[in-house]
Amino acid sequence: MIAPIEIVDPTNRHLYMDALRDMWRMRFRVAKRFNWTIPTPKEGVDRDEFDTNETIYLLLRDEENRVVGCSRLNPTMHPHMLDTVFHKNCDLASIPRTPHIWEFSRMFVDRQYMDLKSVVRNCYLLMSGVAELSVAHSLDGVSWYTSMPNYQAALACWRQTYPIGRPAVHKPDNVIYVPAFSPIDEDGLARIKERARFDGLVTRYHFSKEHWSPGEEVEIFRWATKDLGDAA
Repeated sequence: MIAPIEIVDPTNRHLYMDALRDMWRMRFRVAKRFNWTIPTPKEGVDRDEFDTNETIYLLLRDEENRVVGCSRLNPTMHPHMLDTVFHKNCDLASIPRTPHIWEFSRMFVDRQYMDLKSVVRNCYLLMSGVAELSVAHSLDGVSWYTSMPNYQAALACWRQTYPIGRPAVHKPDNVIYVPAFSPIDEDGLARIKERARFDGLVTRYHFSKEHWSPGEEVEIFRWATKDLGDAA
């Protein structure tokens, strides 16, 4: 079974420029439906200041090669959404900032091309991809600002998840969100994969047109962890 989640990092990004543009357009469609503020609405893309050269993307494509799902990881040692946009919401615990904790954000699935059941499964696949990378590369976990349904799913699978701020209604889409930290271990990875109904590796990494590797075999965090650790 082919791993459905493709990993994009600074090393292989040049192979994915068309897919990333497709992703930013897809994010625009979803963010517009959520009534979120979009930094670049005239261009029809959702691309903000947290789409940086350091960002690691997880992409999910359909049979027609369209990007229909995505998420991203950003280093917490540099400015990210929780410590800038949502820092006032983090009023219960300190915002995690270490080289081994990354922020998980912009998990979107495009309902335009699938039914609700597929949307839910693909969200679990994207969460499984984040969990697989976290375990394989010895991250302590991820911080995120997430909707209450996703937070409840995390509690069921990543059982040591805890809030770092009070739940609050986000007025643009009238949805309750909560800032949280989720430690992820092998048991948490197994539980989220079970919800995604997927056996085997979830992530894969594209080195070149001819060469693929399982995402867990690629040290995608090595360069950033070393640099950020040295900077700290």
